[in-house]
Amino acid sequence: MYIPAFYENKIQVFVHTINDEIISINNNTRLPKSYHRFQGLMEKLFLTKKIESETEILMQMENSSLSKLISKIQPDEIIGLTTQGQKTTFEKLTHQIKENSCILIGGFQKGHFNKETEKIIGTSLSIHDSSLEAHLVASRLVYEYEKTIFI
Repeated sequence: MYIPAFYENKIQVFVHTINDEIISINNNTRLPKSYHRFQGLMEKLFLTKKIESETEILMQMENSSLSKLISKIQPDEIIGLTTQGQKTTFEKLTHQIKENSCILIGGFQKGHFNKETEKIIGTSLSIHDSSLEAHLVASRLVYEYEKTIFI
């Protein structure tokens, strides 16, 4: 799958795990389309802490809190997407995103951001009344964002 904003370095992707680990994904990474190959890749990442090509690190995992990641990337604004936030649409959200923004998308089975994360978030927004799956939110957000930067 080709995502122009990702491969053209317009967005960065990080995954924060429940165990306080940060997975950094290089913009040259092409994730496997097969579930079994993806599962194998993720198992290897959790074992070795990095996935490398011949020339670069494609994915890396390190022990780190979300607040440490935020300190490292130093975004101008932090937006948390939650059903408890102010109502908006994907289109409105993408028009208000500054160039150096951090968008937090929760991937919880149930519940919301913890108190520590809520303290980090500058603006809480809701794009739907009910909870949506993280991959759906991410794909729609990137789609709308690409419409604003590639016109």
